[in-house]
Amino acid sequence: MPLYSVLMLLHGYVHNDPESLALLARNRYLVIPFINVDGSYVIYEQYMKTGELILKRKNNDLRFEKESNLTCPLWAQGVDINRNYGVHFGNNDTPCGEAYPGPHAFSEPETKAMRALLTNLQDDIKFVYNFHAYGPMYIWPYNGEKENTLHEQNPEAELIFNEIWDEATFPASTLRGNAIKTVGYISNGEGNDYIMKTFNIPSVSPELASDDFFSTDFFLPYDFVTRGVLRQNYPWIKHTFKKLAGEIEIDPMNNATFQVSGGRNVTLKFDVKNIGLQDWNMTDEGQNLVILDSSQTPIASVDIPNIPARKSVHLNVTFDGLNKQLSFNGHDLGLIFAFKKYASDYQPTLKVIEFAGQQRAPQMVKPEFSNNSSMSGNSTQSSLLSNLLSFISY
Repeated sequence: MPLYSVLMLLHGYVHNDPESLALLARNRYLVIPFINVDGSYVIYEQYMKTGELILKRKNNDLRFEKESNLTCPLWAQGVDINRNYGVHFGNNDTPCGEAYPGPHAFSEPETKAMRALLTNLQDDIKFVYNFHAYGPMYIWPYNGEKENTLHEQNPEAELIFNEIWDEATFPASTLRGNAIKTVGYISNGEGNDYIMKTFNIPSVSPELASDDFFSTDFFLPYDFVTRGVLRQNYPWIKHTFKKLAGEIEIDPMNNATFQVSGGRNVTLKFDVKNIGLQDWNMTDEGQNLVILDSSQTPIASVDIPNIPARKSVHLNVTFDGLNKQLSFNGHDLGLIFAFKKYASDYQPTLKVIEFAGQQRAPQMVKPEFSNNSSMSGNSTQSSLLSNLLSFISY
């Protein structure tokens, strides 16, 4: 899955896909194809000798088996690397057990290497995917806990996980939550828990599969099943790439108000939040929001300032409402906003925002404001989008 995701970006680069070019320009990707290199090689070696695929989840470290005077079958030899991290470490498995965690946290060269890498790059890494099989499941911390304390310890990370879940497309049968909510057991010493707890970096362990029955196994029997797993899971991975590059949201719930003065001047006040995972220097890029009336005619624009990751700014904009097609719903004013939702977008997003009146001013019912309730704010007609490109800088 990591290699497929990178190849998809590179395919877009070769074919001059604007979104792929933007994602490659704005983000840096660190890809580690295999953590359990030795265990993977044992699987390959046995297959070449016997034609049989053995399920070997552990590495090939035989030290503790020998110290205990045990002789484990080949598949059971070694240490489960994803139980060897230093948060919630320890279980009751012996050296021949499927999930043997090792004698102590970070006893293995693989986890030591990951610890060193994360320590050195902790200020640069914004999100981690630690891929496993099989699922489909979207598993987030804390996997060593029965009663998950993620909400208390890392509420912003929990929000990010749920944003991705709500915004992206997953296989329909995908489960989400920590280990006890998904696989049904506690996973002590798991990598995500260590990354989240130690570095406060959002980290997820996806268990890969698709909605195809044949994908729910550690070894996939047919090439078409493998392709299906890759294709059904890439959309949420790409969405995470887009979120990493920068994503803004106009908040219609908090502080979204309007006021009318002089019978014609409309002042809007609203919050814009960067819900992406890195700072977005919108002023440097010349980004702005375009406001349209219910006839989808641009009536105003406002520059968007630089917004740090996960932070909000409060904006004010005033425009002349005389003879504009403004839609009222009771005492609420509905307007269409056109903006670049993701830093990698090459077309504007259209969104209807309803603003609450700050006061029941008599000016709101003057005849120069047209009461048009048939606003089609979700239209994405090509003519409208092409016209908006002249208003929104890229």
